[in-house]
Amino acid sequence: MPLEKLAVPTPMEWAIGRHETSIVNSYELLARIGGGGSGVVYRARKFGTSALVAVKVLRHDLLPLHSERQEFEIEVARVTSIRHANIIHGLETGVTTDGRPFVAMELAHATLRGLLNEPHGLNAQDRLEIVTDVCAALTHLHVTAGLMHRDVKPENILLVRTGASYEVKLGDLGLAHRLTASLSRRGSDPYMAPEPDPENPGLPGSGDVYSLAVVATEVFTGRRPRPHERDDGPWRRTLPPSVGKVLQTAMSDIASDRPSASEFASELRAAFSGHHNSPWPTAFREASKAGIRAFRQELQIHRHTTRSSGPGESPSGPTATKGHQ
Repeated sequence: MPLEKLAVPTPMEWAIGRHETSIVNSYELLARIGGGGSGVVYRARKFGTSALVAVKVLRHDLLPLHSERQEFEIEVARVTSIRHANIIHGLETGVTTDGRPFVAMELAHATLRGLLNEPHGLNAQDRLEIVTDVCAALTHLHVTAGLMHRDVKPENILLVRTGASYEVKLGDLGLAHRLTASLSRRGSDPYMAPEPDPENPGLPGSGDVYSLAVVATEVFTGRRPRPHERDDGPWRRTLPPSVGKVLQTAMSDIASDRPSASEFASELRAAFSGHHNSPWPTAFREASKAGIRAFRQELQIHRHTTRSSGPGESPSGPTATKGHQ
């Protein structure tokens, strides 16, 4: 569902050298907007039009590595083949003038992380819609595409402007993998599900549901619960019991106890019903402010280590906010 009247913060960009602007024949690259992992992401304009897009290019240092290029090409194929209203989709693929594969995609105007840092105008209903929209994206990945995302986090939940409103879209399929495959434990530590238990494998994609439940707790309270708090932590005191119970179940260490993505959305909507006009949204806004202050303290440490580098400049350097596939 489109989100309206949001105060969306301006995303970070990095200037690029003149030699970079024309490495993609059909697009003018304007600025770097993300990176890390296997690629660098640019804001770009298609020649002959005013249309702005995101262009992701394989990192130059990975070009000689066959396995890295192959994984990037698999990601590109997925981005261009998967079609869902809540998943960033690819528009065009090709090869740069220096031989690197690229994909042009929808341009996101913000990430959920940026929105949580500056939550003005983000009410309780908006937050519920963001989470349930991601549930819809995961349901499509799990049921229709047969994939597990494996890296659900605020940095990969994007907002794409459509007129005066914003659409919520899940981005970055770089770690996505077939549900039937034997999967290693991959993802972003603060949001990652525990090690898989062969005795309780859970529903396909249950690890994504766990990650989204951690994200949802941060969205609703302003504070990401630490692993030892996910069963019953201070975050529950700022939520109605019905909402806290749904989140607690979805963050269960036992994968088979977690709901599917579609069930998680239905359970959240049911838990929220009756609370939209109660004092809870005001209390939860105050809790969000406290959580934001704590997150900003962590962010200052991260920025201190990344201030001197642009995104994706070094394979050993810090990973910048991806913001796109």
